[in-house]
Amino acid sequence: MAANVAREHGLRLTGDVPQRLATACGGDRAILAREIEKLALYLDAAPDRPRDADGAALDAIGADLGDTELSHAISAVLDGRVADIGTELARLGDGIGVPLMRQLARRLQGLAEMRIDLDKGGDVDSVLEKHRVFFREKAATGRALRRWNSTQIARAIDRVRETERAIMRSGTVGEVLADAECAAIARAAARARG
Repeated sequence: MAANVAREHGLRLTGDVPQRLATACGGDRAILAREIEKLALYLDAAPDRPRDADGAALDAIGADLGDTELSHAISAVLDGRVADIGTELARLGDGIGVPLMRQLARRLQGLAEMRIDLDKGGDVDSVLEKHRVFFREKAATGRALRRWNSTQIARAIDRVRETERAIMRSGTVGEVLADAECAAIARAAARARG
């Protein structure tokens, strides 16, 4: 479906872009069409001047924030630091709803994979080593693995993806949805922390 819609806008989707778009849009054709329109505008594509749309182009339209800023906000969410959420989100500024939800979903998916190994009897340190967690993120990732169980992670992933889809629908209050979801997940993490 993504390739057909893209072709109508003069785009040739390359690599994993069709799958990434399908996942991000959750099968919603209207959202898919808007994302492809953004890609076409970004690449100056049209049926009479086709362009290749690769992962870098998709990343460019989805996130223009550095990973560092997002990482601080996401760490506050997953650590359950409810009091810090407002400050961290305010630092990000406007227009961060979709990139924030995408990065949060990626982090949660990584936790889910690590949590599977932990549930099989591994210890946190060996799981972090096995998954090659960056040394600056080891402490926060270890805390999250101790705090979140598989069911909680799966529920959070579903909620984050649904929030992303809601943000991308026209006529929504995207930033408010993203902020509210971050606060809800942080409260859940705080409860799990005890």
